Amino acid sequence: SAASDVYKRQEEISLPFPCPLELHGTYSRQEIFAAFGKAILSAPSSNREGVMHLNDFDASLHLFTFKKTEKFFSETTSYRDYPISRTRLHWESQSNTSQSSPVGQRYLRQNESGYTVLLFARLETKIGKLASPLVYLGPANLLSAKGNQPIEMIWELQNPMPYDFYIEAKRASGVS
Repeated sequence: SAASDVYKRQEEISLPFPCPLELHGTYSRQEIFAAFGKAILSAPSSNREGVMHLNDFDASLHLFTFKKTEKFFSETTSYRDYPISRTRLHWESQSNTSQSSPVGQRYLRQNESGYTVLLFARLETKIGKLASPLVYLGPANLLSAKGNQPIEMIWELQNPMPYDFYIEAKRASGVS
């Protein structure tokens, strides 16, 4: 039944802190930041970047778009973010992040430190004139990292992304 599916889905996510967001639900940037006490819904967030570190939670939020268009992304922000499978994603850090930097070290030591990374993705930046909502893909663990500025990383999602979203994400990111 639909009710047991929702219950099962909620039970599958295991986080070291409370999170009001539903796995695979769609949210605006403001809603995501507000869920972690980082924004007020009535006032726009000043955070324009796709990564927000949450000191209070020992976690970070990664918000990214699969389809990069010249209108919204410069050469330095056209990161190669794409799905490899329903549970694996290729993601690039911000262009100034090196493996030896504090941010790089948080990612690289994630598995031993218990640092939490939550992924949110959308197919494109806008739908018409409105910002596209982001799909909450849930927590992810770092499988591999290489390079510097940006660091290329492979993340393993704890829960597979919905099949339809996976297919659309592959298409949007130009991965066949």
